[in-house]
Amino acid sequence: MRVERPVLHDRAVEGLWRAAREDRLPHALLFEGEKGTGRFQAAQWFAAGLLCNSGPGVPCLTCAGCKKMAGGEWRSNHADVFVIDAAAEQEEFIRLHRVAYRPDEARVPDPEYSLERFFPFHPLEGVWRVALIREAHRMNPSAQNALLKMLEEPPPATVLVLETHLPSRLFDTIRSRCVRMGFAALGHEDTARILQDHDLAGDNAEQLARWSGGSPGGALALARQGAPQMRALLIGVLVGEVRPPEAAAALWEIDGEFQGNTPLKQTRDRARRCIDLGIEILGDLLRADAGIPSETLAHGDLAELVQDGAWRLREVLEGWLDARHDLDVNLAPDAVMDRCWVDLAPRRKEVAARGR
Repeated sequence: MRVERPVLHDRAVEGLWRAAREDRLPHALLFEGEKGTGRFQAAQWFAAGLLCNSGPGVPCLTCAGCKKMAGGEWRSNHADVFVIDAAAEQEEFIRLHRVAYRPDEARVPDPEYSLERFFPFHPLEGVWRVALIREAHRMNPSAQNALLKMLEEPPPATVLVLETHLPSRLFDTIRSRCVRMGFAALGHEDTARILQDHDLAGDNAEQLARWSGGSPGGALALARQGAPQMRALLIGVLVGEVRPPEAAAALWEIDGEFQGNTPLKQTRDRARRCIDLGIEILGDLLRADAGIPSETLAHGDLAELVQDGAWRLREVLEGWLDARHDLDVNLAPDAVMDRCWVDLAPRRKEVAARGR
């Protein structure tokens, strides 16, 4: 589990530690905001400071509690911490068995695997217990219903932190039982500086900062998932420099880190990332055509590629949105992408290749 001071969000966390010291810490928190703004990093920092032997406060990083917090790759070795991280577990969704143990679920060998078995006990090593659910919007309806029952009767000295960039996917009844904390996106300059600290320098850092909308985590994810290469491929097809069959073959050759515990799931995630990027680009081209200043758009530098024919871009965007839905209902990702490339290729001279 990474224990690292969050960028620009430490004041919010310090306020929570102060509430804990004054015995007024809410039993459930919802860390929400733009994707990649360090919410989960802030949640881990908060948990570490809550369980530090000298806390609640800034974690010393040297005591037994802090060392246990940082002892695993993504889990914690601390007995008073429970983490659900679907991405780290290579699961697309958070299912019922991760929240509430059911003896008839053969795939769950250990009831301690569920939040339900962690939640009611008293702290074993300190004063508090902390449960973290990363990307809580991934919970399916059964898991959310089970979580709601726990929130209705919260145990003492236990705090639950839900982290999400899509709070609307959580039940209203869950959101209403949490104290919501917003995490705003950073400025492009702050994001670029953070990227440079991760060995992404110069133009790459500036471009990724802009594409991510000031989201350091989002920018790093774009870099890891081959977004610059995907973007070049998308533009090539859009302006007629790359034929759809060539793009279809090239996409699967792009180096990147994609989620999934099987090759098919990783292929589906690769297609999903490409379609999401294409939807963002098409949306910005339409916004620019509608008169929105290109400098305010993540992909505004592409505005000059469009001479006319916004009607067709709108049609293509609708097709890509349909394709995104088709991926989610498990249609074959290669067939979905083949259709997308054909839709994106120019049919008239409404798109002019003027460079990238």
